[in-house]
Amino acid sequence: MRNEDSPGQLAEKVPILSSKLTDNIDHVIGKKEEKHLNKNLMDHVMNMLETHASTLEEEVEERTKELIEEKKKSDMLLYRMLPRFCFSQ
Repeated sequence: MRNEDSPGQLAEKVPILSSKLTDNIDHVIGKKEEKHLNKNLMDHVMNMLETHASTLEEEVEERTKELIEEKKKSDMLLYRMLPRFCFSQ
């Protein structure tokens, strides 16, 4: 902006400059927020996966215990039903 610019010309230039500056600031802030959101999103996804994995591990452990108990029951039932010589081999 030069000293010889009229007030009308200055008024025309200032909004353009300020809008460009605002756009640039918004762009920079948007990029920072986007990185922050991406980090938070990835943290959230990782936390969900860890929670799900631990839940699955607990469920597998519980079902394994149930399977062992059922196998014991079926072995006892077979032992009672089948002749003794089947088990001696």
